[in-house]
Amino acid sequence: MLYFVDTTPSQPTVTHVIPKGELVGGVMSLGNVVFVLHWWNSQQSVEVYDAATFTLQRRLAVPGLGSSACGLAVCPVND
Repeated sequence: MLYFVDTTPSQPTVTHVIPKGELVGGVMSLGNVVFVLHWWNSQQSVEVYDAATFTLQRRLAVPGLGSSACGLAVCPVND
C-alpha cells in the first residue's frame, strides 16, 4: 500500500491510501498537483491528483510505457 501523509499540521494525518494490489511505479508532486505512475486494468497511465484533496483530476494514457517503467520526474519550467 502507498500512504500519502499531510505533515503540515502538528499531528500528521493520512490523506489517501492506494490499496494493496494496485501497482505504483512512481510518485511526484509539483505545486498543488500530485502525479502517480500507475498500472490499473492492465493499462499504464499517469494519474494527476489535486494535492490538497487527492481528487483525481485526469488520467493521462501513456501508450507503450511498459510494465518496467519506474519513477517520475517533473519540471516547473516545462509543465
